[in-house]
Amino acid sequence: METQTPSVRNTRGSRAVKILFAVGLLSVCLITFGVFALGAREPLEHQVQAERVIPAPLDSVWARLVDFGAYPAWRPELGMVKVGGQPGDSLTYMEVIGGREGMMFLVEEMQPPHRLVVRNISDKLPLAQLWDYELVRDPGGCRVRITETGTVNSVSLRFYFRYVNSHNESIERRLDLLEKSYNRDPS
Repeated sequence: METQTPSVRNTRGSRAVKILFAVGLLSVCLITFGVFALGAREPLEHQVQAERVIPAPLDSVWARLVDFGAYPAWRPELGMVKVGGQPGDSLTYMEVIGGREGMMFLVEEMQPPHRLVVRNISDKLPLAQLWDYELVRDPGGCRVRITETGTVNSVSLRFYFRYVNSHNESIERRLDLLEKSYNRDPS
């Protein structure tokens, strides 16, 4: 039986490493191209809407929605919320997630206890979003409708919102958390 010299074995091993590297690099390039190609096909602007009947009185749901500092009590992804602005000034708040400052929001409109309009004013992400909360008394409690209108300036984020986590999914989650908060703490 003929044995191979170490240099022949190293050449074959080296060739296999080069092939694996090339295949890996090609895969990364194809995935990146796919993300950008598919993301570029998605619309720049979007509008989605979801609604839910929350089993609580309208005034209670309104109070929970406008108590921005207490959001971490019912939105577990938030570590804290920093509220800014003085009475008569524009009201802003910043969400803190995992100890890091997140997005900054401006309260554009408050019509107690029926309408709250909040805009993302953070430049941390290439997107502009506006959330319009409408509250209406309902026999089952309070009907909450959230309409999200926005512009996503990043092709990769448009891919993300289309194929990974839709815009509609995020407002549905917000409604889920709000509803669950009344199952835990009905006040």
